Amino acid sequence: MNEEQWKQITYFKPKEFKCHCGQCGSTGNEMNFDMVKTLDFIRELIEEPIFVTSGYRCLAYQEKVNPGVLGAHPLGRAADIMFKTNDYFLRLIYSIAVINDSTYFITNVRNNISLPIKGIGIYPSKAFIHIDNVQHLEKVVYKDGTEKVFKRPDLCIWGA
Repeated sequence: MNEEQWKQITYFKPKEFKCHCGQCGSTGNEMNFDMVKTLDFIRELIEEPIFVTSGYRCLAYQEKVNPGVLGAHPLGRAADIMFKTNDYFLRLIYSIAVINDSTYFITNVRNNISLPIKGIGIYPSKAFIHIDNVQHLEKVVYKDGTEKVFKRPDLCIWGA
């Protein structure tokens, strides 16, 4: 993301999304604009803080926290989030329903979100939720040149 894009974000700062490895030099600007804009919109809808526990991950850190899995974090297209209150799940599901309703976009949203949420991981034992915007059958290329095609339903919800 660039400075102009960050100016369009109300509730988040780049440092909230930087890699936790402490070695790669991440600034949080590696995040995908549509992902952060989606989070910003969810924050506005639920009227309560969202805490980002993990945003961008360099490939080395991704391998450390999730060995053998190339996911959406190294693309800057995922975030693990927490909420202050216990009704986070219902609020998130409500937000996703609103975000995925294109009619709502046309009539009510000041900042149109071009990529709705496509992946949701619910981890109650760790008290966080993973969300991403990688589409079914989308081919992505990581910084090291590795290619991957995401194969999953249009809206994939999983839990652990």
